[in-house]
Amino acid sequence: MEQTHLTHIGKNIKQLREYRNMTPETLGWKAGNTEHFIKEVEKGNIALSIDQLVKIAEVLNCVLDINFTPMENLEK
Repeated sequence: MEQTHLTHIGKNIKQLREYRNMTPETLGWKAGNTEHFIKEVEKGNIALSIDQLVKIAEVLNCVLDINFTPMENLEK
């Protein structure tokens, strides 16, 4: 099964959360969400808004690194 962008983001959030010794409940509470929401994000089942992603990154004390590459550069 091909890994989607949501799955990739979810796995990274889970890895960072575990590295910070946080439960999904704690991350959800600190980011203004629920434990269920965090678990679904980590599974890749929920698309985050930019605001939600930024808040989670702040709670996890990490930097969002987003790169936009023009399609013509990917075809080379």
